[in-house]
Amino acid sequence: MKNPDRFRANSEHPKPDKALRGIRHIRYKGYEVAPAAQRLPNGLFAANLTIEKATAANRGHAYSFDALDYFFDEEHALAYAFRWGRLWIDSHQ
Repeated sequence: MKNPDRFRANSEHPKPDKALRGIRHIRYKGYEVAPAAQRLPNGLFAANLTIEKATAANRGHAYSFDALDYFFDEEHALAYAFRWGRLWIDSHQ
């Protein structure tokens, strides 16, 4: 039986699709969602996000979210920022 108080080893976490590395933004329900993973001096990656309305009339009004959470892998940071952005858009429509 695994010890529930022990942190999971890095290899025990499911890895998001590595294809996320090449994606800079997605369009979701009329918004441009642009996640970023910023490498920090301690080796962690901060999940950052910019959301902008995709219509020409609303260009220039963007929402920026820095350090939503921290991750050991770049892919996890990007996946988390994508997911967080979709949830934010769904709750603000």
